[in-house]
Amino acid sequence: MLTLIPIVLYLMAMLGIAYKVNEIKNSDNVNFTEEYFIGSRKMGGLVLAMTIIATYVGASSFIGGPGVAYKLGLGWVLLACIQVPTAFLTLGILGKKLAVISRKINGVTIIDLLRARYKSDIVVILSSVMMLIFFVGSIVAQFVGGGRLFESVTGYPYYIGLTIFGAVVIAYTTFGGFRAVALTDAVQGLVMLAATGVLFFVILQKGGGMENIMLKVAEVNPELLTPSSGGNIGKSFIMSFWVLVGIGILGLPATAVRCMGFKDTKAMHRAMVIGTSVVGILMLGMHLVGVMGVAVEPGIDVGDKIIPILALKNLHPVLAGIFIGGPLAAIMSTVDSFLILTSATIVKDLYLHYVDKNASTEKIRKLSFMTSLGFGILVFLLALNPPSLLVWINLFALGGQEAAFFCPIIFGIYWKRANATGAIASMVFGVASYLYFVICKVNVYGMHTVVPVIALAVIVFIVGSLVGEKTDDETLKIFFLTLLFSLPLGLVIAFGRMAKNRIIRYIVTVYIAIMRGTPLMLQVMAIYFGPNYLLHIRIPRSYRFIAIIVAFALNYAAYFAEIYRSGIQSMPVGQYEAAKLLGYSKSQTFIKIILPQVIKRILPSVTNEVITLVKDTSLAFTLSVMEMFTTAKALASSQVSMMPFVAAGIFYYVFNLVVAMFLEWLEKKLDYYR
Repeated sequence: MLTLIPIVLYLMAMLGIAYKVNEIKNSDNVNFTEEYFIGSRKMGGLVLAMTIIATYVGASSFIGGPGVAYKLGLGWVLLACIQVPTAFLTLGILGKKLAVISRKINGVTIIDLLRARYKSDIVVILSSVMMLIFFVGSIVAQFVGGGRLFESVTGYPYYIGLTIFGAVVIAYTTFGGFRAVALTDAVQGLVMLAATGVLFFVILQKGGGMENIMLKVAEVNPELLTPSSGGNIGKSFIMSFWVLVGIGILGLPATAVRCMGFKDTKAMHRAMVIGTSVVGILMLGMHLVGVMGVAVEPGIDVGDKIIPILALKNLHPVLAGIFIGGPLAAIMSTVDSFLILTSATIVKDLYLHYVDKNASTEKIRKLSFMTSLGFGILVFLLALNPPSLLVWINLFALGGQEAAFFCPIIFGIYWKRANATGAIASMVFGVASYLYFVICKVNVYGMHTVVPVIALAVIVFIVGSLVGEKTDDETLKIFFLTLLFSLPLGLVIAFGRMAKNRIIRYIVTVYIAIMRGTPLMLQVMAIYFGPNYLLHIRIPRSYRFIAIIVAFALNYAAYFAEIYRSGIQSMPVGQYEAAKLLGYSKSQTFIKIILPQVIKRILPSVTNEVITLVKDTSLAFTLSVMEMFTTAKALASSQVSMMPFVAAGIFYYVFNLVVAMFLEWLEKKLDYYR
């Protein structure tokens, strides 16, 4: 019970800050949008430093990192200290540039920056979608980590801890906005410092001083005191870690947006000094505690357990409560940053630009509250029953952010020739390659996966920008939106094609046959003219682009579905049986075992379809978009029937159906060789 006292006091302080900030936010002389999403650009040096640190430092710095240090020794402590210049690099490279640009364009989000720089809707929409997807994984992972830590230290059930700090962080983020997030981050940074200091000095005293502790560590395993940890930390990984935490962090939207909210240059310079000092203390202190744990609590099989064990066995209940406040602060600060960015993305970047440009301040206020609250509740519900692949999801979310946003942010600021083509290409290619590398466990000379992905994304961005100088934006939109919708839809259709239910299987088979059996351009024309002739709906000018995207996505999804199906069905049945015997669920079997092999097998076929899409998008823009609208106006004022389209479609379908049926029969015959 005593452990809960400092935790409760700490959480009440967070709610109190939100209450006070809410009064400022709702005052008449304050711009709500600027206040809620960027804190009216009034952060001082201390608050700026702490909010960057608190956003960057998560539960891994208190639990996972020290756990690895427990296993690998001082080599990992040195590696962790590479993160010390995080705040210095972020503010030094991005700070002044983002501050000037954001004030010039009156921007309050990273998406505002990307919109103003690239002047492309597809860049905005793609960035927003990726940001929301990645944030879900990150927030859920942080929630679950906090709940489990609370459970292990206090002994109370997981759901109690999750509910308590989940409710608090959702409340102060929803009602306080960015200013509350920044101020609570400052407090949370101080709490993290306090927690680090408490545990470090207690364990130092328990071990009989640093010299005695290191002698005991040497007795257990002398390799723990070497820089390479006995060869377990390779040079390539050390170099890649420099890239990961020194360069890759510049692509994290949650830290980048902080550079848009400080008061003046003096505050930025002060934050660089304070931030570097605090990160140094946190990283060195907590990871060194992990190594010291070898002397105090040797023989722990799972490294992640060492910090909770040290806290439980060596701290007074009140001090244990102070300690748990550290990782909880790290978790809450990460979550609140993602929640406020999520709200900004949905309300500011999407709704106000594409749904209601003239929304009132009161409407914006309500939508912001509802979005923050709704998204917070969603991830809380997901955390109640956490997925078994939580680590993979979190890794993908963090790495995906760097892969997606590093190039558009950095090149957008520092390279004049950067354009929408390069930005879109790097985001799509970066995320796709990262996902491929992670799923298929591709190892490039022992480096961290993000490193080769960022390198490839840089190359793609440069090439795309150089080529894109003469490329029409409309063509790019068709290409990338088609891939965005057709690739996941194709997987859903593939599962329908293989479904045990005969009705579902028959419907999907007919759909695939129609999509493959009729020309793409004929499908575009049918979807474009269909509302006018079937439902007597007048066709607006804007519908032409929608019709093309719908037609292209539906068409290519059918082709991708068959590619997916061939890859999945080519897998030996024995692999499914072996996975079942090992205790894998169906989802685990598919994601961990089947999917990596399928991706490798179908990649050449998918590449061919993507190349075909390049040619089809060029045709759609040069022929269909221009000519269809002209033809539509003529048809709308005449009595022309759609029967010629129907007749042509039937002809193509019947002719191709014969071919498809023959090939399906041949496929069944060859199935013997499985």
